[in-house]
Amino acid sequence: MTPLILVLLFVTAAPALIYAFLVFDEILEKEYREHRTEWEKAGRPIGFFWVPKEGKVLAGSAARNRLWMSWFFSPPTWSKSRSDAAPLFKKLKIAEITFVSLWVVMMIVLFAFPK
Repeated sequence: MTPLILVLLFVTAAPALIYAFLVFDEILEKEYREHRTEWEKAGRPIGFFWVPKEGKVLAGSAARNRLWMSWFFSPPTWSKSRSDAAPLFKKLKIAEITFVSLWVVMMIVLFAFPK
């Protein structure tokens, strides 16, 4: 029974993570197109699936990882003046929390019921 539960949890968690990546990329592209100086100050991050032409994979990935964590707790200053940004950050946070919650449940099932 445990493998079936893990498969079901994974099948649920994976789309949440992919959705979070897509929303993150949408926000990042908005920052790149409309708030370029902020994007540059952030270290020219690249998205998970979207990469701007000026993006560098190694440096951009490190910058992306910093933004991924910081945006979870505090959206960038430019987003506070944009009415279209708040729903995107809410979607991002919900997708991240959904994924992490399901991942934690998977780990509990995996280690608490090892059969």
